[in-house]
Amino acid sequence: MKKVTYSFVFNRRGKELAADERAPIHLEIYFSRTTRRWLPTGVEIESRYWDAKTGLPSRKHPNYTGLYQLLTNKKNEIEAYELSLINRGTELTPDLLNIFIDGAKDSFIAFAECFVANELKTNRIDKKTAIKYRSNLGIFKSAAGDIQFTDINDALINKLDLYFVERGYKQTTIGKFHAVMKKFIYAAERKGFLFKNPYKEYKVDRGQSERTNLEPAELQALESLDRAMMPRNLSEILDRFLYSCWTGIRIGDSMLLSKDKIRNTPDGLVVEFVTEKGKGVRIVHHLHHLFDGKPEKIVQKYLDLYPNIDTVFPKVSEQEINRCLKTLAYMAGLKKNLTFHMARHTCGTALADLTANPYLIMDILGHNDIKTSMIYIHRSAERIKRQLQTVKWNW
Repeated sequence: MKKVTYSFVFNRRGKELAADERAPIHLEIYFSRTTRRWLPTGVEIESRYWDAKTGLPSRKHPNYTGLYQLLTNKKNEIEAYELSLINRGTELTPDLLNIFIDGAKDSFIAFAECFVANELKTNRIDKKTAIKYRSNLGIFKSAAGDIQFTDINDALINKLDLYFVERGYKQTTIGKFHAVMKKFIYAAERKGFLFKNPYKEYKVDRGQSERTNLEPAELQALESLDRAMMPRNLSEILDRFLYSCWTGIRIGDSMLLSKDKIRNTPDGLVVEFVTEKGKGVRIVHHLHHLFDGKPEKIVQKYLDLYPNIDTVFPKVSEQEINRCLKTLAYMAGLKKNLTFHMARHTCGTALADLTANPYLIMDILGHNDIKTSMIYIHRSAERIKRQLQTVKWNW
């Protein structure tokens, strides 16, 4: 296993010295002929006090002992870290060096924060995902404190699981928390920070995703709300929600839905876009033919209302949407906890009840797998069965 080499460099850029002939000293870390790193030491000295033969300040420097100790301590700290990696069968790499410099050599939380920052910087994740990851890190810290790499074991995973359960998180949410933690731990394992990954022997229970939908009467109650006294932002979020009920569009896709995705055809408005989530599925919605053209009327309304913005719907945060949905549910007298994703399930359920065609559901909702679409068909069949059981046939 190849070991890196260390040396101190005076005025490494070869710049013309200032009047006092002072220049900085850097620690050069040599990985290979093509890969080097120069770390600032924070030390500056006059050129006459630099000993090029030893690669250190000259003994003639008035503070030679202090400078020598400071510089060698910096080198020894990194070299000791490198040796600990070698003992674990891992080489020091530029990435690991960056993590070490950022202070994440012991703290798993600090490592994860650096990991998120790097993933965002290299465009492997978007800002929305980075916010979610950082929020999860805050929850992990609340559950177990500033987790160190030595804390990563089965007991920690069980501790986190118990914390989530005690705070009443649903099993699907707990599964998502574990998925994020698992991602960080696998990243740390790849970097050589962990000897053992506890998730290799721990099966995450993701639970069954709830598919709550609105019944026709509940949807009618929302449609019938009086807009006259309703604030403009509330009315617009109601339109956005109803549009999703008729098209099944996800909240993220509704926010990104731009006017250049809309075509005006002889057969009415057609929306064509690629989904933000997952593998990016191409979806085509013939709005005029969906639910008697209700989604087409909504889109046309906003094309006329906001001709000078790029998106169909005005920009608004998810937090604002969720807050307004609670208000709308109260105004409509709904007992359900109204969420934007409920609109998607409402669309899928309505399509199943009306068409019983899983391939149509797959195309409209943009599912990757027909099995997902079949869930709506099975639920529709069960609902029909329950309704039949309540019918009195003594006519």
